[in-house]
Amino acid sequence: MAKSSRVERTIPQLLEALDQQHYLLRRSIHGLFEDDAHLRTLAVGLRTLVCESSGTEGLLWRLIDALNVCDEIPLECGGSVNRDHPLSRGLALGKIPLWRAGQGPPGLTAASYSLRDVIKNHEAIFVAAVQDTVFTHELLIGAIAGQMGAHEAEGLDHRLVRLNSFLINQQALYVPALAFDAELTLQ
Repeated sequence: MAKSSRVERTIPQLLEALDQQHYLLRRSIHGLFEDDAHLRTLAVGLRTLVCESSGTEGLLWRLIDALNVCDEIPLECGGSVNRDHPLSRGLALGKIPLWRAGQGPPGLTAASYSLRDVIKNHEAIFVAAVQDTVFTHELLIGAIAGQMGAHEAEGLDHRLVRLNSFLINQQALYVPALAFDAELTLQ
């Protein structure tokens, strides 16, 4: 159906949709402890809430703009991988850390970050085998949701295949990153 023939939803309808998405996201996070299959619904829910998809901004961002509310949260951020730094040579993979205020390693200070900026611009994971891609949180969520969640694509993107080949504690590298993104989104 063409976007021009759709009836625009009201703010109360969008808030009800947000409440429903939060419920599904919360259930997916709790389900991850039982079975990794919940990652699919978690990624699809995150994409709906915080990712641009088919030219439509995420539901949470549209509501934040419409209601003119702040999306800042206190975090301690580890930054991103400086690919030109000598200490980065030989680095194969890594999760770029985010912590709630006061939960990071000593020496880091918490600051207020826009959740939208974190999702759209901050690097979530580093994989040297995929040199051509900076995996922002949004890119990672979209890749998982689009190929392993909503569509169950016939073939997988080569980047996703490489990501799935790295396991830490019997989990793909991106599982903790997506789970934390979901927690921050619920916050």
